[in-house]
Amino acid sequence: MNTVRTGLLRELRSLPLHSLTLARLSRHVAATKSIPRLKHVAETLQNFHDVPSTKKHTQYKILTTLLLQLYCQWDNSFSRLSHLPPHLAPFEQDFPGLVRIWPRESHLSLKQSTKGHATLKHAWVTNNKHALQMSFDAAAANPTSGNIELRGSLRQILSHYQLLYNNMRMFGKIKLQVPVAEIPLNVFGEEIPACRTANLLQRKVGYVKRVLIEELPALYNTECIAELTAIIAGDGPAARSGNYSPRQLRRLYRRAFAGCYTLASTAQEGQNGGVHSFALRMLCPT
Repeated sequence: MNTVRTGLLRELRSLPLHSLTLARLSRHVAATKSIPRLKHVAETLQNFHDVPSTKKHTQYKILTTLLLQLYCQWDNSFSRLSHLPPHLAPFEQDFPGLVRIWPRESHLSLKQSTKGHATLKHAWVTNNKHALQMSFDAAAANPTSGNIELRGSLRQILSHYQLLYNNMRMFGKIKLQVPVAEIPLNVFGEEIPACRTANLLQRKVGYVKRVLIEELPALYNTECIAELTAIIAGDGPAARSGNYSPRQLRRLYRRAFAGCYTLASTAQEGQNGGVHSFALRMLCPT
């Protein structure tokens, strides 16, 4: 095991990455107890060296995957940061509570509503500025609307999701769903059973949780944020670029982290105190 680790640490120096990244990756390899992860790093190194130096695009893809894993997963994982960000904690601490108060839109209520009634789904699809408040109002109208603290967390969760939904183009080809749970009618035009409604709500809450925590998580590790900001800006210690020019190296990092973002809390206060919305900052602004 130690022999493999020593060999990996020696081989890492051959990667055309910034010196700050190589130092971080070396620390990670030296400290990790995960054998699968060490094997993964070894395979990545082998794959990279198997690619001819003339095929820069393929090299970029291999290095991009490694960079994203290092900064956005391994060193940004919530186990390393001790806990989920406060506004996402209810996904783990009170998932059933979120399911109970999650905004929903019944097709039966739409059928019975007046002509021209604005639907929640339409508000989200058209990026209506009132979509967030409409969703929160729909949740608050629920008889089991939960306690004040949980409702505040719901607003923050939806605010976070709205930032991603309204800026989908910044995250490549990802197509996000509307966060509102749609409750359809059965073939007879009647409400579906409560158990089916509960399943639809659980799936929707689970989907939003997966997006915010696993698929498109914000970069929360302040050390990673500062390090990447310096690298992308061309600041900090000199890069160890190998066969890559400094310009090619910056291009690699900009491509790799084009869809990465950080969250900044706004000064907006809710009725019950606490920040209820966020501002999104892309790590690589266009």
